[in-house]
Formats: sequence, C-alpha cells, structure tokens
Amino acid sequence: NKGTTQYWFEYGRTNKLGNTTAFVSVGNGSASIVATAEPKLNANTTYYFRINAQNEFGTVNGAIMSFKTSR
Repeated sequence: NKGTTQYWFEYGRTNKLGNTTAFVSVGNGSASIVATAEPKLNANTTYYFRINAQNEFGTVNGAIMSFKTSR
C-alpha cells in the first residue's frame, strides 16, 4: 500500500516475549526483503519470537515461534 514501513522482533524465554529489537525501516516499495536481528542470546536456551511490521495503515504481528540455541 506504499506506506513507509518498519519492522522489529519481539523475543523472550517464554511466549509472553518481553524483549524487542530496534526498529528497522524498509521503505515503501513492494520488493521482498530479508529481515534479520542479532540479539545476544544464552546458549542451550529455548527462545520465543515473532516479527512485527508497522506503517501509517497499522501494525501486523507475526505468529509466535520458538527455537533452541546450541551449546
């Protein structure tokens, strides 16, 4: 919809999340992008996360997913 958009991740050790990454501006085009974040995580720990996107038309929250870090 050509709105200037930004994304960020929420993450935490439970599905209540609780932490956020910095907002990243991705412009207002229609090209696909690769969304990344590099928070400091503990080894051998399960984390929950979701991606969110926002522009002047509203906010969309992704599904909460999980992964486990290696040792």
